[in-house]
Amino acid sequence: MGIYEKTIGIIVPSAGTASEIAYHTYVPKEIAVATARVKFNQISYQDLTEMIDVVKFTAENICATDPDVIVFGSMMASCISGAAIRNIIEQHTGIPCITTFRSLVKVLDRFGYRNLAVVSALSNELGLLLKTNLQKYGVERCEVKTLYKDGQTPYLSIKEIESIPYEVIYQAAKSMDLTGFDAVLFDSSGLQGMDRIPELEAELGLPVLFADQYTLWHALRTIGVDAKLPHLGKIFEY
Repeated sequence: MGIYEKTIGIIVPSAGTASEIAYHTYVPKEIAVATARVKFNQISYQDLTEMIDVVKFTAENICATDPDVIVFGSMMASCISGAAIRNIIEQHTGIPCITTFRSLVKVLDRFGYRNLAVVSALSNELGLLLKTNLQKYGVERCEVKTLYKDGQTPYLSIKEIESIPYEVIYQAAKSMDLTGFDAVLFDSSGLQGMDRIPELEAELGLPVLFADQYTLWHALRTIGVDAKLPHLGKIFEY
């Protein structure tokens, strides 16, 4: 283990870079981060199916780093097939696996968030699936503001989602009536803004949840690290 006390392994889509950067930037210095990539770019069921077929090999490769937990970092994939992905990785490695959607559920339960305003970069179909799944886990109210490239065209790739300007994301959140909500969820992995969470929480008057932020929270708690990182928002104050 060397100078590091624990290791987090993270599997990221091959076309994405934001999640990998976030983990290396924000983990406590005593925690190592090992990353691996799995082919996944276009947001489609076909790409998801192809990815599931090979994710076990990616997970086996990352085991060379002896991780204490493996994170699968994709909201869309984990929302659709999270249980299957987690089972495949755990069965082939014997290492605990967490997914983005599972991490979200853990945070909602821990902090009692039951009313969510959602800024979504997912298509209407996938956004509806996310909303339905959240309601299964106790979310009572879920209002979604969907982002589009030109007012009507959905984002179809991970690279496109990671390229959405922060100002667009911010204005979408500001345009929502946040009365009665517990938190604001930015649903897609890789959305810009994780470096501005305290500022955004002050502006919106609510806790904010970014996929890489709350997945990191869950990963650290899973390996027994209760780090307080207030620059990553309200959830990291506890």
